[in-house]
Amino acid sequence: MVVFADTSSLFAALVENDSHHAAGIALMRSLLERKDTILTSSLVLSETMSLLQARVGLSHALSFHETLRPFLEVVWVDERLYDAAVRRLRLRGRSKVSLVDVCSFVIMEERGIETAFAFDAHFEQEGFRLHRGG
Repeated sequence: MVVFADTSSLFAALVENDSHHAAGIALMRSLLERKDTILTSSLVLSETMSLLQARVGLSHALSFHETLRPFLEVVWVDERLYDAAVRRLRLRGRSKVSLVDVCSFVIMEERGIETAFAFDAHFEQEGFRLHRGG
């Protein structure tokens, strides 16, 4: 199975005081044990690194890069994907959804991915399933 990982899940799995940490770490372990493909985007990587650095420190951000990043398949966002996400953001007109999330939706749709490893309700609002384990 291919699952798209969002910043909300990656951060939760790595940060012990995150409200979703227990679920995040359990779900991450189940994905890794089953050898599911965990896909993400370069924008999510950047957002996760920045959030980790700002909230828990550089060492946590670098630890993420060194220990978890190798298990992620990354879609490197190019101009075409970026422009597609901006177009969709403009069409939807929803200011509460980030460009990073919209780009994730575009990638998921283009690749036929139905399930997100995320704690962000925007994925469900866009019609994707959230990974619940099992």
